[in-house]
Amino acid sequence: MGKRLGILLNVVGIGLVMMIMALYGCGNNSVSTVGPAEPFYISGTPNTTAIVGQLYTFTPSISGVDTSNLTFSITTVSPSTLPAWLNFNPQNGTLSGTPASSDVGLISGIVISVSNGTVNESLPAFNLTVTVTGSTGSSGGTGL
Repeated sequence: MGKRLGILLNVVGIGLVMMIMALYGCGNNSVSTVGPAEPFYISGTPNTTAIVGQLYTFTPSISGVDTSNLTFSITTVSPSTLPAWLNFNPQNGTLSGTPASSDVGLISGIVISVSNGTVNESLPAFNLTVTVTGSTGSSGGTGL
């Protein structure tokens, strides 16, 4: 019985190898399939300070094999929605706006994410402090 089981497993194993080869284009090149989504990556370091009266803007970088058909989203902890002065573009992930003096304060737990419908990637959460004057934070943001 052990020998028969071994032969059966070998036959099943060979069949699986042939099926995998066909799915991934090894051997017979006429097989056409849709493989798994190609990986993509989001990166960037947003400036953590926005200055009253000056444009704040940050656009994350996207890299990888397939960066088409991506959708961006944003969440915040406090306040629970973006303030009116701060705009977010879901097509490219750009966060931008010009704060007024009434906007001085902290926006905490900002997370920018991107998805291809199957895989989701996110930048680490960051805080954005709106000040009347100040130095720029990290070098990843522009316009400050």
